[in-house]
Amino acid sequence: MNFKTLDDEKKINKVLSFCYGLVPRMVKNVLLREGFTASERGKGLGLVYEIKLAESSLGADFYFHNLFLEITTKDRDAPFLEFDEGLVDFGYFLSKTLSMVESKLRPLLLVMNEKNIGKGIEKMMELAPEYYRLRAIWRDKDD
Repeated sequence: MNFKTLDDEKKINKVLSFCYGLVPRMVKNVLLREGFTASERGKGLGLVYEIKLAESSLGADFYFHNLFLEITTKDRDAPFLEFDEGLVDFGYFLSKTLSMVESKLRPLLLVMNEKNIGKGIEKMMELAPEYYRLRAIWRDKDD
């Protein structure tokens, strides 16, 4: 990762260290409440949850890398990452974090809770403009 300034790097890393403890717990609590299992592999920016629903053969991998960067930076795709200064306000941090988490989990839950995966994907596509930078790769038990 390249940072705009050394100060941006320090601030991003400081908030990331806080996010590493908070955000995965938020995600896991939602998944468990919705009847999913989530096994964890990796840590930090490389953290991934392998998600399954008991009565379905469909599974998904939930990658935290982009979510963490979307929370802590102005634009995670910028060639040089810049700290989102709004995050110094805890209310803004919570609001942005909840919004980013919701934008990742809502379509995942929508598709995986649908008995007919095709219908679930159709529903997700109808709502696609509401989601912030969503990338989904679906696999079944044979993958």
